Amino acid sequence: MPDLVPCAARRSSAIIDGRKLMSKRQKQPNLQAAIDHFLDRYVSRFSEFNGYWLFGFLVRDNLNLEIDLLDEGNTGGRSPAGVARSIAVHEFQQLIARTPPHHVSQARLTIKTSDQSVEQLAGGALRRGHEMTFEVDVTTDEGTTHHATCARFVAPHDPALEKMSVDVEERDS
Repeated sequence: MPDLVPCAARRSSAIIDGRKLMSKRQKQPNLQAAIDHFLDRYVSRFSEFNGYWLFGFLVRDNLNLEIDLLDEGNTGGRSPAGVARSIAVHEFQQLIARTPPHHVSQARLTIKTSDQSVEQLAGGALRRGHEMTFEVDVTTDEGTTHHATCARFVAPHDPALEKMSVDVEERDS
């Protein structure tokens, strides 16, 4: 099993012509920072499905979900995978709009689940789940590539052990 990188210690890089930049943040700090922020926010508890953390609905052996972050026309539907796609595209487009003009030619998010299950404390209970990796690859028209990756432990959704989002509880009352 490869070493997994927790999201808080995520590795990111910018590459030009196959060479890693010595000072990647000096060349295009705003685009790399936007990609890093996008990934942090996307894997956070803000990504919800029916009031619960989205990724608990997606975790299963050998998940390999690829999302074109530039495809605004693909709303994805109301399934957990569709909601994952919609949130990713929406969040990425909002962040890119706030950076200096970059001509992004490709942007892809890949979500993978390891096939090996593990046990870990989550929400105060020992849970069986999987390590889920999130990788973002962005290429500009100038040929600069940016990459960010992180991993999270994700247990399958269990409403008996999880609390519904406060926002959803308030809307329903």
